[in-house]
Amino acid sequence: MLHRRPSASELRGSRPVFLLEVFWLGRVYRFCTEPLLVTKSDGTALRFGGSLDLRSLQDTLSRSDGNPQGGTASMSVVFPELSLMREYLEGRILEGAVCELSMVFVRAGIAATIYEDRMIQIRGHVSRPQIGFHDRPEGFAGFTVTARPFDTKTPILTSSQRITATTQPFTADDYHGAMYPLIIGSPGSASLPGSPAYVRTLQSTAKRAIIAAGRVDANRVTISDENGLDATALTVTHEQDDLGALFAQVDLTTLPTDFDISDGKRIFCHWTYLGNDQFGLLNPFGSGGLHKATDLARYLLGLTGAEVDDAQWVSSAPLLDRYTFSGYVNDPSVTVWDFMSAQMLPLMPLQVRVGAHGLYPVSLLPSLYPSQLPQLTVEASKGIEQVSPVQITQELRDIVNEMALSYLYNAREDRLTAQLVSTPDEGITNRTRSTEAQRSREIYGERPGPDIEATYLADDSGAQHALRWLLYDKGFLHMAVQLRAAARYGWLMVGDEVSLTASALALSGRRATVTSKQWDGSAFRFVLAWSLAPLEASF
Repeated sequence: MLHRRPSASELRGSRPVFLLEVFWLGRVYRFCTEPLLVTKSDGTALRFGGSLDLRSLQDTLSRSDGNPQGGTASMSVVFPELSLMREYLEGRILEGAVCELSMVFVRAGIAATIYEDRMIQIRGHVSRPQIGFHDRPEGFAGFTVTARPFDTKTPILTSSQRITATTQPFTADDYHGAMYPLIIGSPGSASLPGSPAYVRTLQSTAKRAIIAAGRVDANRVTISDENGLDATALTVTHEQDDLGALFAQVDLTTLPTDFDISDGKRIFCHWTYLGNDQFGLLNPFGSGGLHKATDLARYLLGLTGAEVDDAQWVSSAPLLDRYTFSGYVNDPSVTVWDFMSAQMLPLMPLQVRVGAHGLYPVSLLPSLYPSQLPQLTVEASKGIEQVSPVQITQELRDIVNEMALSYLYNAREDRLTAQLVSTPDEGITNRTRSTEAQRSREIYGERPGPDIEATYLADDSGAQHALRWLLYDKGFLHMAVQLRAAARYGWLMVGDEVSLTASALALSGRRATVTSKQWDGSAFRFVLAWSLAPLEASF
């Protein structure tokens, strides 16, 4: 995720300074590392006081499946004409106030960057403030700014989306407690049931099947029973239960006489009609069903109430939308982050981060557009120097170049029905020839790994992309180096990809990712990491 890079005119004869805005007590307090006027695009001038002391700024990209993280900064300021102790005694506390740390360029004491083009370093909240210093002004405060937290406990389903004696009073007791299944994509296939359905008996004894929570894109589906008997071309309708929850259903009155829907018997839904996919959840960002990775991630993250950086997700769609997901969720304990960290992120070159404009994606693959990457050359004359040896960040024992990926879920039998195995060879059934596997074996020898289950992958193309990414990521050693760069390189952010040239390291145009950023008081320290996988790999 590259932020705006400074122009040549901004850099010429200028130097960077930091700005801080704190939104508290119904107003905006503005601070700077030196007194400064910053002009907005409409000509309005914003005055920043010069009491900001930026002690640290750091951010790190974690490759674990942990919660989305953002940066932190430690600083102190002096609030003008305020006694912070008096404010606290009146119940007006600084903790939790919204604030933003940014950077602009200054030339001859005048900002060369307009306010709208400031380079945001972190948006977040004040935490752990310290006030009431005996040897400092009454308005002095030291505190940490942390990126806005991400709620990892938001469930995908709401408690009201459940079959009970209240919501479905005539439904068999066997189904009571079951959640209306939330349908993602087009689960299963014409021959494989993709999700459970629940028989609903009306007062008239007519029977219908509940197939999904909410409104779905599908207009016709196929239903099958425990014995595999199918009923095709059933029309989908929508209704509200007795507590107002919307669900999708089909009428079962036209079922064959030998179709078993007696109490206690399971039935299933195939999200196909005449060989065409029928989709569950409507895509709130476009037409049709919700199944492509980009929009699915945006939808799920949005359930948490967190701000989502939609522009960054959309720009990542050419890479991410090679993956489509299909399946259902009917476990009320599954949270948004449970699902994403278990079912999506392990299969994709993707990490989710907390940024200035909300949750955004970081690609872990080399750029699809290498010519557009910023060029970083390690030369003291260019303001960049190497300050650490190259580190090998992965154990040789962890290298894997042979693996099997199972996918395409069968809801009736509760198992995955397709498998793809990596191989450097051609012509083997259910195996995909991989240049990554071949090259890795040439370097490290044969290194088998554990089988991988991808419950929500339902198509061969997505499985192939997932397997290639896993081989690319796990089949080669990774390297990293720390660089110290002049303050003007503060526009670089964690997750950005660059083209790195360092003659002392025999690197020329090596595509590397910024995995750590730290301000040391006068310069930035960056950790740049890269894989030894072949760069010509195409995904």
